[in-house]
Amino acid sequence: MRPTRRHLLGGLGAGLMLPRLALAETAEDRVFLFLYVEGGWDPAFVFTPLFGTDAYEEEGASISTAHGLTFVDHPNRPAVKFFFDDWGSDICVLNGLEVPSITHERCTQLLLTGGTGGDADWPTRISAGNYVMPHLVLDGPAFTGDTPERIVRVGDSNQLARLLSNDLGPYSSGASPLSGSVESLVDAHVLARAQNATGARSAHSGLYASSLEGLGRLQEEAAGLSFAEQTLGCTRDFEADFEVVFDAFEAGITRCAMLRHRGWCNQGWDTHQNLWIQSDNFEDLFFTLYTLQTALSSRPDLKERLVLVVASEMGRHPQVNAWGGKDHWTWTSTMLMGSGVSGGVVLGGLDDLGRGRGMDLATGAVDDAGTRLLPQHLGATLLELAGLPTDDVAPPITAALD
Repeated sequence: MRPTRRHLLGGLGAGLMLPRLALAETAEDRVFLFLYVEGGWDPAFVFTPLFGTDAYEEEGASISTAHGLTFVDHPNRPAVKFFFDDWGSDICVLNGLEVPSITHERCTQLLLTGGTGGDADWPTRISAGNYVMPHLVLDGPAFTGDTPERIVRVGDSNQLARLLSNDLGPYSSGASPLSGSVESLVDAHVLARAQNATGARSAHSGLYASSLEGLGRLQEEAAGLSFAEQTLGCTRDFEADFEVVFDAFEAGITRCAMLRHRGWCNQGWDTHQNLWIQSDNFEDLFFTLYTLQTALSSRPDLKERLVLVVASEMGRHPQVNAWGGKDHWTWTSTMLMGSGVSGGVVLGGLDDLGRGRGMDLATGAVDDAGTRLLPQHLGATLLELAGLPTDDVAPPITAALD
């Protein structure tokens, strides 16, 4: 077994002992982890080799295959090859996905919702149900639509941890902490007053009452989970994040979770200059993914239910600019992995100018007369995996479904 990030940088974490659910039997049993690559990755470094064209060609790069997948290999990115060699049979790569904008904010919204209106994003839609934390956002973007109650953010200052412990820290008035017995009396008194309120204040009182009840349920069902961000060296401790997310999935309190990858040591993916940063970032990203799969191997029941989505809001232009970097590009790649996903396949592709080609949604074959691959097709595919209707979105990519 190859070492994880924690093994390399020191310290070994252990998962929390929460009840585990049975093996998935239906699409409704699936859970979803989104790893959002912020800033715009360059698919040409891994997913879409354009060798022999006028596009930038990295010195020392070559094409490798593993389990039916074709990818770009490079000595500076051994984690990429390790990952595909060990887990390629579970991976589906979608190439030539067009996110039709050139601004980060708009592309992020398009990627995650399929539009620029006020719709909820894919994980928020998927997370409908009786979950205490339907969509758990440890770090990253979220679009609530008209269902904000489904999203639970950890918060940049660990606000969620304070709610769970009743320790409001800097948000309190400075009064001494209440004892457990007194605190329960205060909660009961406030709840009773809220429930008995009438007249013009009734709507607000009902909301407050439901919020208190929801907080009580959250504190009860999420007991034992620690949401404080941890770091290892200069980067986020994703291994600790994965354990928290996995525990939440297994406890049945969460269906979707969001994490964000900001690049090695948070140096960012928006490489208008210093294109070599993309190589470092991909190495760190695939090391993180390898860590995830290694941790998941010890949870076979969850592995049968988990769908992993790895995506960035945009790609990079095929040619290098005057500053030694690459500018924004509307075509990108996405990687799916896990339960219900057709593994060991690469679907779609690019032409010689780095533009997405048409695709047959049923076979995944490149077809210039076929469907232009858009975020709506990605979203419909995820909704299909979740056992939810797709009629109001787009046809799913059935070639990506097992």
